[in-house]
Amino acid sequence: KKEGDSAKAIAAERRKYIRMVTNLGKKGRWVQALNAMDEMSRQGISADDSACNAAVMACIKSGRWDVALSVMDVVTREGYQLEEFTYYELISACGFAEQWVTCLGLVQRLLSIGIVPEGEAYCSVVRALLRAKQYPKVLDVLSEMEQHSLGHYQVAQTLRLELAESVPSSPWDRWEQCRAHERPHKPLPDAPRAPAVLDPNVSTVLDPDVSTEQPQEHALQNTDV
Repeated sequence: KKEGDSAKAIAAERRKYIRMVTNLGKKGRWVQALNAMDEMSRQGISADDSACNAAVMACIKSGRWDVALSVMDVVTREGYQLEEFTYYELISACGFAEQWVTCLGLVQRLLSIGIVPEGEAYCSVVRALLRAKQYPKVLDVLSEMEQHSLGHYQVAQTLRLELAESVPSSPWDRWEQCRAHERPHKPLPDAPRAPAVLDPNVSTVLDPDVSTEQPQEHALQNTDV
C-alpha cells in the first residue's frame, strides 16, 4: 500500500510539473519551462511521454523551433515517444520559419515510425517550399501525397488547382511537363478499319484502305491550226 501511495504521489507531482511547463510555454518562457523539467528530475521524478511532449510544445509556442528540435532529439534518443500532434505543430512552425529542409526531414521521420502525415501537415510543407521557390520539390511532395490514400490524393489535387492560380505560369508549365514525362506513355490504339466490301463487278474482295482509282490519262487532242 505504501508503494502504491508513493507512486500516486509521484504521478501527482509529475502532473504539476507538466502543467507548469505547459503554462510557461504559453507565455513564451521556454527557458523556465526547460528549467522546470530539470528541477523535476532533481526531485527524483522521472519524465514520461506527456512531460516530454509538454517540453517540446513549450519551445514551439515560444517560437523556438530550433530548441524544440534539439529537445525532440534528446527525448527520442532516451526512448520517449512524442505525440503525432507535436510533430505537426513542429512542421508548421518550421514551415513558417521557411525551414523547408527540416519540414521534409520531419515528414520522413514520421514515415519511418509508421505514421503517414495528415494532409494538413503536407500543406504546411508545400507552403514552406513555395515560399522558398522550391518548385521541383513541390512536385515531389504532391506526387508522394497521391500515393498514400484517397484523402491525400484529393488534398493534392486541391493544392494543384490553387497553385495553378497563384504560381507564375512558367514554373507551373515546367511542373506539368515533368509530370507528363513521369506518366507511362501508352500507345494509341489503331483506328478501326472499315469492313471489306465485295464489288459485284469484280471477282476479288476490295480493301477499303487501298485506292482502286486508276490514274487518268489525259489524251492530247490534235487541233488543226
